[in-house]
Amino acid sequence: MTPIQEIRIVMSNGDVVDALLHDLGGSFRADFDYRNKIGQKFDPHAGPVTDVQTAFGHMIATIEGVGAIFQASITSVHNPNNTELLSLSDQVRILGSRDITAQVT
Repeated sequence: MTPIQEIRIVMSNGDVVDALLHDLGGSFRADFDYRNKIGQKFDPHAGPVTDVQTAFGHMIATIEGVGAIFQASITSVHNPNNTELLSLSDQVRILGSRDITAQVT
């Protein structure tokens, strides 16, 4: 079974983005569903990357870009089940590197 980490991202306009980080056994992938507006899944990187921080960073950058279309920014990042693959502190650090001051839980 592929280890995953579920993440729910809330945007400033109330949109909800459901995301997954996948551990593919030596590489990582992120995908998300910006469901309120688009209704389809996106893989923000052309393929798996070698570390989960890069996968999360690509995902956040893509969500930021899609959010900008709808004049929305990331306000919170919630890990409802676990932080098995990427810790809260790593998430805060990656968001901070993009000048995002979202609440992370």
